[in-house]
Amino acid sequence: MGQALIPRDFAHCSVKGFPCVPSSSRRRGTATSRERPARQITWPQPALRPDPRPGDPPDNPPERPCNSATVATYAAWKKLPEAFLRSLDLTDLRYHERPALRIPYFDRAGAEIAVRIRRCLDRDPIQDRRFVWRRGDKPQLYGLDRLGQPAFVVLVEGESDCHTLWYHDVPALGVPGAGTWNEARDARHLEGIARVYVVVEPDRGGEAVKHWLARSVIAERARLVDLAPFKDPSAMHCADPAAFKARFAAALENAVPFGRILAEDRARSTAEAWQACQALATHAVRLHPENETRLLSLTVTDTPEQTRAILRAIAERRVAAVDPGPWLALQHWLAHAEHRVVIPYASALAERIPPVAVRLRRDFGQLLALIHAHAILGCNLIACVPEGRLRSAVPLPRRRD
Repeated sequence: MGQALIPRDFAHCSVKGFPCVPSSSRRRGTATSRERPARQITWPQPALRPDPRPGDPPDNPPERPCNSATVATYAAWKKLPEAFLRSLDLTDLRYHERPALRIPYFDRAGAEIAVRIRRCLDRDPIQDRRFVWRRGDKPQLYGLDRLGQPAFVVLVEGESDCHTLWYHDVPALGVPGAGTWNEARDARHLEGIARVYVVVEPDRGGEAVKHWLARSVIAERARLVDLAPFKDPSAMHCADPAAFKARFAAALENAVPFGRILAEDRARSTAEAWQACQALATHAVRLHPENETRLLSLTVTDTPEQTRAILRAIAERRVAAVDPGPWLALQHWLAHAEHRVVIPYASALAERIPPVAVRLRRDFGQLLALIHAHAILGCNLIACVPEGRLRSAVPLPRRRD
């Protein structure tokens, strides 16, 4: 056991058994933690781990000084003033005996609700180990304390894009990961904001954003922003900080309403589905032998008299308002109806069908399915058996010799 002197206010900020040093000052206009005398506590040392085996991934990020995340190195990496980042309460700390960057998350009132620690600037070549949350903290939207009531907001992935946009006076919120959006937790913060611009990055994360956005209440107000050839706002800023405002404003101007994208996606998927199934939706008199064994053929009268009757019916048809009420009620009823059906004469029916074609093996199952559906819908033709299932009362057809 080791001994460490840790101020009382720091003890709650442990991450996986190591103390995290919080910011020395709180937000502007918010209360600071009162200084308390230090107290001596016993701090457990981390458990020793066995020597790594060949091929095991490293426990920590690459030991390159240029990859260490501190306020100074992060400012140079993102081409942002260090003083501006410190004004956002970004501070340095030691994590697993190495330098790291402390990024606090605040709620709308300015109270700290989570801390994310950036361990390194660049990705590990084997696994992305750049970030870790303070013990007990959960993902939240980043930048709630700066949101206010803007006319629009830009939704981005991660903190660095927020830092870039805030530096250029663009209102922004950060989702700490493409898959961390929580509808119940996050959508309420965007109520009353007319336009929500969503930056979609050209990777799997961008597809994940589209997936949750399609089910969100903000979908009708969302507009997708394409920053190509840049990956995100931070990359656009680093390429040319002086040209960022003009480039980003043009990207917002060209943003596409998400509703239009959804409609186009539906139309495309419908067309693709039709191409795949149009051979089955046919009115041909003869079918391919393989299809003939899988479909039920219905014969219709095609005499001149029948055609004349159809023409008269079309001429006399009146367009009436469609009342969807009965159809909706039917769907509701079907969802709660009894679906278990007994067909007591199924065996007798099987004996009466002449076994003259192989396709009857499939057709007989379809015939029983039709009787099954008739029993569910024909309430006046069914009766209940003791097990609570429905007994089909459809009369058994007579044998045709």
